[in-house]
Amino acid sequence: MRLKLEFKSKDMSFRTDMKICSEEFRLDIKNYQGMNNADIYTGDYTVTPKDIEQQIKTKNKFLNKDLIVKKIPFFETSNEEGGNTVYIGKEL
Repeated sequence: MRLKLEFKSKDMSFRTDMKICSEEFRLDIKNYQGMNNADIYTGDYTVTPKDIEQQIKTKNKFLNKDLIVKKIPFFETSNEEGGNTVYIGKEL
């Protein structure tokens, strides 16, 4: 028998009452990740790099899924001199 616990409250507490007469009960905790006073991250999970420094405020927060960092914006256009102008990290 497997018992799956999902904690939805911040205090990570639960109560249980099991009456087991002659069977062994073993609790094996795997993939435990604990942080005191952690909140759920509510920001964007998709980030596009820019030509300025960006900070994603994830310190001491639980994330529900992976962050996705998009590819660096890259634009190339022809110019009046017959060459190409390249824009890296800027959106036009």
